Amino acid sequence: MKKQQTLEMERVEQHFIRYLPDISYLYLDKNGRAYIGMGFHISSKSDYIRLPLKDKRTKKAVSNIDKATEFARIIRLPKGYAVNFYEPFGECYLSHNESIILLKNKIKQLTIEFKEQHAELNFAQLPAKVQLAVLDVAYDLTEQPIKHAYPDFYQAICIKNWPVAAQTCTRSGICKVRNNAVQALFKNLETPDKSVFETFKNWFL
Repeated sequence: MKKQQTLEMERVEQHFIRYLPDISYLYLDKNGRAYIGMGFHISSKSDYIRLPLKDKRTKKAVSNIDKATEFARIIRLPKGYAVNFYEPFGECYLSHNESIILLKNKIKQLTIEFKEQHAELNFAQLPAKVQLAVLDVAYDLTEQPIKHAYPDFYQAICIKNWPVAAQTCTRSGICKVRNNAVQALFKNLETPDKSVFETFKNWFL
């Protein structure tokens, strides 16, 4: 049985804290999708209501009615502006501590998803650095699973072809520093011999 690798949660958290800005207010991306905190996608009014938001002026908890009103107001704004364009339109904020809690929950959710929906990844047996890279690539996805959004990267991970994984992990719309950091995670990793690639290549034909 292959040895299960220990995912160092603190290291994972620090990685995302380093490379993702923590935006305390609700904003829209170029496609009109709503986000808050460290890139947390808010897909509906119900999602926003569940957040532990506080009032910017009073620092007190915000009612569900006020949250719903604010979400409806922000979601109607024009899309594609700089993030700070949306700040004056909101009265609620997400504290950094609460953002960290959401980050931890999202990481746990992704690891469960890899185990239940992407068994061929053998996520728990991947080297810790590769686990972090896979988490980073999957982190921003909102509409497609990782295997469909980045098929070449996904195949490379499944067959443990780290050089190809390093070549295919770069994503458009992600800052260069973060892309480079993910690429660097594949350096100095041992790659299985070619027979392993031949054994599993038919999975993806």
